[in-house]
Amino acid sequence: MKMIFFILKEKKKIKLNNFHKLLCGKFRPGHFYGVVDVVDRFLSIIKPSFIFLGEKDLQQLILIEKYIYNKHKVKVVICKTIRDKNGLALSSRNFLLNNKEKKIGSKVYKLLYKEKKKFKNDKKKYMLNKLKNKILKCGVKKIDYLEYINIKNIIKSSEKKYKLFIAYYLRSVRLIDNI
Repeated sequence: MKMIFFILKEKKKIKLNNFHKLLCGKFRPGHFYGVVDVVDRFLSIIKPSFIFLGEKDLQQLILIEKYIYNKHKVKVVICKTIRDKNGLALSSRNFLLNNKEKKIGSKVYKLLYKEKKKFKNDKKKYMLNKLKNKILKCGVKKIDYLEYINIKNIIKSSEKKYKLFIAYYLRSVRLIDNI
């Protein structure tokens, strides 16, 4: 059976909020342009009334929501992160983890949850470094980023909404989360 793939050569101007340059965007340049382009194409074809996006990929959710806001008449429904009973955010990547690594991921979540409550902006850098060291001691191989960000201006909220964002590796599996 022969499969034929069509590559669309359409030049699109995708303008993303500067938030795309931070966090995952810093480590995966161009990634969000591709994601937003695919979502935009699906929305143009399907023309749904709603799109459901999960908070686990909060950066991606924010960028998609901002891009499609004026272009499509689609209501973005934000879905809470679904977690395993051990706290690890559910993801298809979790199937790549062994039991020991799942326990490490659980420890990371619990540590982030506990430490976020103690954060103070004036000591942010010191606290992030201290937390990063604790996470590495849990058995995490590498941390791409660990950031404490007030997303108030990004999501245009009237209240301060600080989130702790992380991308880390267990073996070669890259996990992301935000608390």
